[in-house]
Amino acid sequence: MLVWSDLNQAIELWQITTDSYYDKLDNRVVWYVEFPAFTFGKEIDLKKMVSAELWLDSLVGEAIIKVEWRPDGYVCWIPWTEFKLCTGAPPVPTPEYPQGNNRQSYRQTITLPTPPMDCTSPMNRPSNQGMQMQCRITVKGYLRIRGLFLHAEPMERKLYDSMITC
Repeated sequence: MLVWSDLNQAIELWQITTDSYYDKLDNRVVWYVEFPAFTFGKEIDLKKMVSAELWLDSLVGEAIIKVEWRPDGYVCWIPWTEFKLCTGAPPVPTPEYPQGNNRQSYRQTITLPTPPMDCTSPMNRPSNQGMQMQCRITVKGYLRIRGLFLHAEPMERKLYDSMITC
């Protein structure tokens, strides 16, 4: 994989493997996924984002999960929540666990809190309102995202001139 290194300010060639939980001995890998915009089957209806459920598995060691979202193609990601999960025992051998703990754990269903409401400057309306909502999840650690289920409530749609503004 060709990647940009902020540390070296250069393009580097990295090899992707599936035989290790860490990068270079004990460094947890930071990675992210951007989901498509969710319209909840009603593309032009106005919705209010209220929560989300996250299903995770293949969790090994400690993982830090950061969730962000944006409404209607807003250019900036808005921080939603960040939390840490741990399987208890490290996957690498220690004096307490000489064989290491190769067991993977899971967490489902993790219910996310109501997203904070800010004003999106281009539309001057609450950030938790829109016709489509998109999420990005950044993870530091080893896990698999099994599912992300967004929850939104329908709102009465008005012309943009008369919508609720901040």
